[in-house]
Amino acid sequence: MITSPPDYRFTYLRTKDDVEVDLLIEIKSSTQPTEHDFRTLATMAAELSAEAICLCRGNQRRLVGSVEVWPWQEGLLHYFGPQLPI
Repeated sequence: MITSPPDYRFTYLRTKDDVEVDLLIEIKSSTQPTEHDFRTLATMAAELSAEAICLCRGNQRRLVGSVEVWPWQEGLLHYFGPQLPI
């Protein structure tokens, strides 16, 4: 379980066509996604020096390789606050 206090750092991506992407979230329907499932996400995060996060149907927060995996409801509340109607 990840126990460090939140240290929010949002990054953005600007494409070659100058389109800005403010937030990337990997969403998996699996309850136990594996490191293999995050190859692209982990590669992009490393190249951009960004935090890698996945929301899934699991019930336990954990670190899989370099990716923080959150139960989807808990992750939404953590990153976007209790004002979300979930």
